[in-house]
Amino acid sequence: QWSCGAPCGRTLSCGLHACKARCHQGPCPPCAERSQESCYCGKSEEMRLCGHSEFSCSKPCGKLLDCKEHFCERECHPGDCGTCLRDPVRWGDRCACGKTYDCSHESARARLRRFVGVRKRCSQPLALCNQLCMKRHERCSHLCEKNCHEGSCGQCEAKVQRECRCSRTRREVVCSEVGDVTCHQVCRTKKTCGNHKCDVVCCEGFNNRNHEAHICLQVCGRPLSCGNHTCEEFCHLGNCPPCRVVVHEPIFCACGKNSIEPPSACGREAPYCQEPCAQLMDCGHVCPATCHQGEHPLCYEPVDRLCLGGHMYMKNKPCHVGSISCGQPCGKQLACGHSCSSQCHAGECKDCTKPCGARRVHCSHTCQAPCHPGSECEDTPCRCKVKQACPCGQRVEERSCGAYSDLRRPQWPALRCLPSCERPSLPPFPEGEPVKYTADLFQLASQHRRYVQMLEETFAAAILSRKGTDGSAPGRTPAASQLQALPSCESSRRLLAVEYARLHWRFKTSSKSDAVEGWWQVSVAATASSRFPRPLLSEIASSSGSSVSGHISMALSSQPCLRFVGLKSLDEVYDLVSAADGLLGVRSSDGHGEAVAFVERGALGANLFRRLTGQEPGADLVAVRSHSAWGQPSPGATRLRVKLEQTLTSGSRTAPRPKPQLDAWESKEEVP
Repeated sequence: QWSCGAPCGRTLSCGLHACKARCHQGPCPPCAERSQESCYCGKSEEMRLCGHSEFSCSKPCGKLLDCKEHFCERECHPGDCGTCLRDPVRWGDRCACGKTYDCSHESARARLRRFVGVRKRCSQPLALCNQLCMKRHERCSHLCEKNCHEGSCGQCEAKVQRECRCSRTRREVVCSEVGDVTCHQVCRTKKTCGNHKCDVVCCEGFNNRNHEAHICLQVCGRPLSCGNHTCEEFCHLGNCPPCRVVVHEPIFCACGKNSIEPPSACGREAPYCQEPCAQLMDCGHVCPATCHQGEHPLCYEPVDRLCLGGHMYMKNKPCHVGSISCGQPCGKQLACGHSCSSQCHAGECKDCTKPCGARRVHCSHTCQAPCHPGSECEDTPCRCKVKQACPCGQRVEERSCGAYSDLRRPQWPALRCLPSCERPSLPPFPEGEPVKYTADLFQLASQHRRYVQMLEETFAAAILSRKGTDGSAPGRTPAASQLQALPSCESSRRLLAVEYARLHWRFKTSSKSDAVEGWWQVSVAATASSRFPRPLLSEIASSSGSSVSGHISMALSSQPCLRFVGLKSLDEVYDLVSAADGLLGVRSSDGHGEAVAFVERGALGANLFRRLTGQEPGADLVAVRSHSAWGQPSPGATRLRVKLEQTLTSGSRTAPRPKPQLDAWESKEEVP
């Protein structure tokens, strides 16, 4: 079913007027015509709905009776008022309430409150007795409880329980109170449309969806399928009818080359067109789509665009993406002096969340409190952790630094070795290969003799253990279970352990920074080429005189060296250059990620440089090439760069001796 939109025209329930609503289904709404009408007595006028023109104003009628003396005392009423009730003939010899008779005789005087004798005219008063009136009120069934009286009994004052209009509550009211009793509850009953709810307070059609008060007269107003017009029907369930508007103009495609001739139904799509759009989009590129209506599709033209933080150009990104983050740290200088550590971003940087980092006054640590620009660091005990090791390095204790103004640079007593430091005795070491130690390593071993002995016992046990498990597959690399972790050590012992293991025992090593600043965790693993050196470093360190000089080579500072830049760990240098290549030792340099590898002769250094870079030595840093199994450079090989310095064959200027750097940089754990 559908609506034609014309006025309904059916006669309404009043029988006088026609329905003016648009063509609709179901019963017509009540007649809404109003007119000015008078009450029965003519004293009041109200605007009344059609069909409800007659009404009583509930006031005394007041019309002059036929006696020409009195007025009608009845409540506003329809029809004739009748004859005067007080006429002596009509009233008779009664009191005003009608219960006492023969009121004109003297014998009745004692029974009356007012004695009037014989009445001859209607204007004379009525006798009053001592009883209650008990006449029935005209508008209700209650009796008048006043004393016998003349005239109307007036309004009924009895208290009654009356239901409200929606019948959900009851209330005590005076019987004569005019008007409906209402509560404060909202109806909330669904209307005939099924979409809206009645919001009338105390609705007489509560819980009755088909009541005339719940006929929904709202216009639907939902957009039609054409997308241009809205539904003009009364609110309804289900889909709206199709748009009835007819278009009398041609419908063209976006470029205007194809069209549909009129007449056409409103909302009909434009004709399909295969011509290219070819319009310039907001970004400046030409739209690659075919002829279309509305907005252009996203532009996927590859462009180079600067990242959000301005660090680099992002190559070949779709045009519609816009600027994006490159993923690098922002790095902008904050007001506190730190750099922004957030990922590359646009706009202002967030507040600094890094630790303060200022050097504390009473110890070598830094302030760990949240960054507090403009205020001094608090003078509280330092909470940074420090470690202390016994002479053999196996007993390591950790404690808080605790330094502040009342305890400046606290000194802790040196740790002694405990009986638990004693290691089980090993069989005599087999005869090893003769080696020489650099003067730098010898000097360092002389300061840590007990630690060197512990290292030698650990290395020997690892070699013997490997020889006992040689049944495994040949060429197998050390597994995680074969790695042996050494006790945590500070930087000088770390250098001693790594250099001694790598160059003289031919071990693989892996080191990473400890949670305590300046301390390291070193792991070692024996390999197929591992051997016992002869003599042991502990034997040289405990000897003196001519027996020592034959096993000590010159200091590293006088040797040629290769300077590496871009390192993550010292172990990377040992993986590139071994003792067989003439490597004497590796030391950290001044720069972050830099190290110097000392070799025996300048010719060896030049050969190593050529093997690592494929180029002749020069004054500039050259990228280290790293080849895969197919001979192609590995990705990221250019991270490492190298330069030959202090050579006796190149004729270049002699580089200054690098400062001994025992505090190596932070490194990730790498097991070669």
